[in-house]
Amino acid sequence: MSRILLCLFILKLALGWTHLGAAETELAQAVLDNGDRLSGILLSQNEKEVDLQVDYLGKVVLPRDRIVDLIISPSVETLAERGSEDRVGEPKEGQGPPPSSQQKEPMGERPEKQLADSEETSEEAVNSDGSDMIRGGGQVLDPPKRIIVGVLATLSELEEGFNPLPAWTKQLQFGFNSLSGRQEQSSLNYSLQMSRKIEKNQLNFNAAYDYGEADNTTTLDKLATRFRWRKDIGPGIYYESQSDYSSDSIKLIDSNIEQKFGLGTRFIDNTRSSLSAGLGASGRWRNFADDQEDEVAYLLNLSQDWDYKVTEKVALKQDFTVAMPLEQSEDYEVNFAASLSSAVTKSINFSIRFQFGFDNSLEDDLKEDRRIISSLGYSF
Repeated sequence: MSRILLCLFILKLALGWTHLGAAETELAQAVLDNGDRLSGILLSQNEKEVDLQVDYLGKVVLPRDRIVDLIISPSVETLAERGSEDRVGEPKEGQGPPPSSQQKEPMGERPEKQLADSEETSEEAVNSDGSDMIRGGGQVLDPPKRIIVGVLATLSELEEGFNPLPAWTKQLQFGFNSLSGRQEQSSLNYSLQMSRKIEKNQLNFNAAYDYGEADNTTTLDKLATRFRWRKDIGPGIYYESQSDYSSDSIKLIDSNIEQKFGLGTRFIDNTRSSLSAGLGASGRWRNFADDQEDEVAYLLNLSQDWDYKVTEKVALKQDFTVAMPLEQSEDYEVNFAASLSSAVTKSINFSIRFQFGFDNSLEDDLKEDRRIISSLGYSF
């Protein structure tokens, strides 16, 4: 262990962690009057503003009148440095008890839940022998491990003590349909849906694969992925960027890549229902499986989506898009999807979806695509 600590100490010197007159690094979490929270390194503060270094935003200046509460704590490596000289929690002779490793600077009344959260994160743990331990990344760390965590955090440029980004919510769905009689038909559907909200940003990722057969002949073989980013820029107004990739062997499309940009508005936005519509433009590139030339098109896009929570367990979701090329408006494309899902347990749900697609730029027998999918989903 002594060799490990010696190597880590040398690495620490090489990285410039310890030098004469160096200021201690402090982490801070600011609770704003709109409920948002920003976490990062505390650069400076005065009576008018607080400066934070946030990893995904850079330097942020927060006016004091917008801050409801400010929670300040020393970083893990700072506490480790203190522990190498004087063990935290053991007062020197003639001195009173050391100050708490986490300071709270109240800026006003806070909700009870936020107060409880801050109290939980400010708790200190103690070893059985009476030596102190600190919390880092949700784990209780003894003094030697503090330095290791500090090194790893510095090398990866990740701050410790706070996790400002909430976790992705994910859902896997599996659907299978089979029909026997005068015609043997079967279809499979796999899909992954992920979403995440980071302050004013909403991220959404979807991936789906559909395969179908009829009388041992492939009738459906399609892969589609979508990544959408929405950022609120005003009350009820958002900016949107969406990237799409798809392939369809039945329609002889090897690759379809499309990038969209636009603006939208939310007509309804509450805990039970959300209704949005947007207008934008996109560029599309298609590569075909046969001898057709690659296609490049610029389109005008209209989109609309609606989420409605019927009950605590039943939800309705609907999406509608229209894309029209600027040069050949008759080659328009329409897509509509609606689904009804019901929670069976906290993690398992059952859903029925209807999908309709119409692409007027393709051959007559390939223009239309419609299907009903029943699937079982798992949320995690």
